[in-house]
Amino acid sequence: MAEHGGKTLVIMNTVRRACALAAKLKDDKPLLLHSRFRHRERKAWTSKVKDANFIIATQVIEAGLDITSRVLFSEICPWPSFIQRCGRAARYPGDPKADVYWLDLTKDTLPYSEEELAAVKEQFKSLTDVSLAGFRAHRGKLSTEAAQQLLPYAPRFVPQVSDFLGLFDTTPDLTGADIDISRYVRDGEEHDITAFWRDCSMIPKGKNPPKAKAWQPEHAELCPVPVFSRDSGFRDFAQKTRGRIWRWDYRDGWTRLNRGDAERIFPGQVFLLEQSCGGYDPEKGWTGRAEDCDFDIGPWKQPVPPPAIPNAEDENTAGMGDDFEGANGSSNSGQNGAWRTILHHSREVCEELHTSLALLLPNSDANEDARAVFPLAGRLHDWGKAHAAFKQKVKPEDLAKAVAVVPDALPAKAPDHCWRRDKLRPQLDSTPEAERDARRVGFRHELASGLAILELLRRHQPNHPALAWPDEELRAAFGSVPSKPCTPLADSALAAEIAALTVPQFNLLIYLVAAHHGKVRLSLRSSPDDLREDVPWPCPPETRQARGVREGDLLPDVALPGLDFTSSQVLAPAVALHLDVMDLGLSFASGPSWRERTGTLLAAHGPFRLAWYEAILRVADQRASKRAENNPANT
Repeated sequence: MAEHGGKTLVIMNTVRRACALAAKLKDDKPLLLHSRFRHRERKAWTSKVKDANFIIATQVIEAGLDITSRVLFSEICPWPSFIQRCGRAARYPGDPKADVYWLDLTKDTLPYSEEELAAVKEQFKSLTDVSLAGFRAHRGKLSTEAAQQLLPYAPRFVPQVSDFLGLFDTTPDLTGADIDISRYVRDGEEHDITAFWRDCSMIPKGKNPPKAKAWQPEHAELCPVPVFSRDSGFRDFAQKTRGRIWRWDYRDGWTRLNRGDAERIFPGQVFLLEQSCGGYDPEKGWTGRAEDCDFDIGPWKQPVPPPAIPNAEDENTAGMGDDFEGANGSSNSGQNGAWRTILHHSREVCEELHTSLALLLPNSDANEDARAVFPLAGRLHDWGKAHAAFKQKVKPEDLAKAVAVVPDALPAKAPDHCWRRDKLRPQLDSTPEAERDARRVGFRHELASGLAILELLRRHQPNHPALAWPDEELRAAFGSVPSKPCTPLADSALAAEIAALTVPQFNLLIYLVAAHHGKVRLSLRSSPDDLREDVPWPCPPETRQARGVREGDLLPDVALPGLDFTSSQVLAPAVALHLDVMDLGLSFASGPSWRERTGTLLAAHGPFRLAWYEAILRVADQRASKRAENNPANT
């Protein structure tokens, strides 16, 4: 293969044919390159192609690899791809001329259509020079019809403005799954899942890997695998393998995939495989063969996952939400964590915001509302952590010992070992309220914070423009009695400060507070977790619940930073939370729905500016949490 003194490059249209050819020519020791390799092996390609004289590849060679060859064989392919492939022959100035051969595949055109390959084949009758100059000269001879046939632009799905704005929302669909964007980023028949392998011998039988950072895959471990394939599809592989496979679920973490669950496998998912499952070869990529199990496994950067405790039940608290974000979900970065009251943590967030706003939020008319709202959003963003569902995620005995640093018994942050990880179990209806386990799966404290702001304004000034109907005559026609009593509120400096906001500023405030973890955004509705009955205190059928927040939930009095956040404080009064804003349309109590408020914000600010605002508050929150971990004694 090297008699001509240069590289020989063969480019096939499918992974299956490339692998089959490499197997037949194994005595020539070709370097095989295709899309079914882990990123770890792909990273080494740049150095490998320099030394290889014989390479068999697929479309992955068309872009991203700087390679030149003396002889090029290419299966017939669409015109743009053929031009790219020819760019891998005699690529550099001074290279000797290269020989380029094309292979007829009119009997098996997949993944391309017969029509587009037939159009290319017709051009080969008159194409003699495949250099850039040759292609340029050939293009000048093409009729308009022939050029459109060779270079069509006919994507099946093009996101319109409404689609683009709709994709800004991260709310799961009605089935509880993430919104599907595959039609915009995938085409053809080869749709993939992503797999990675680990040593799972320490995971007891019947248990799942914990929802911990150490069990999340590194980029280098990930391998694209086709869901459907003639001899190496993942659905067939999963039914045949004797090893364990887990599927990543956004609510429950790693869940065991059983042999009869083939219909649960679809493109876009992530799967964790025991190394004993096999299916991979570092030189061949994904093979789908169980006997191919001799290869290095990760993780290579992060610490090796700790041994599983036989009676550990971390998987049963995987959906607890809130600050369960680090190792086993305790601190934001998975470090040791530290005690912080809601007041103390909120002050640290305000300090971070004060430092960064001047740099991250230029003083302009477009940012005027945001600059007015951000200081208040920093002070109120964790108000919802006063909720009993959050407080009870901390071990009561540890909280009692921390009375010196958490005198109000309302923690915002706690050391890792102080978070409860015991299994949620149903309780009898007769259980005294004082003995109830108030934890809720999927509880979002930031939604409670946003609803508390809304309720505080309603009690302070029920006729505020932010709560008004656009047509008061229409409201009068429906009657004047609100859907729930509105208890007048005693003088409250915090409520007066909120009431001083304009309607756009108020809507931006509650949005930023509720969206600062990226879980609550444009839509507000119940999730599958809200309907669960295998929890200590299921939601009654006649009561609304969304993201763990239940109609009528109470937030107690809590101290929050004042206008001078470094020294002053204000009392956020006790409020009952209501979910009127879940309903589409207008509410007597709260006026426009959540969807209408957020839709107005999206139209006014656009997705990029609104996302930037979210990021500013989120980064300030993370930096404050990191500060607490680095300086736990700072009280």
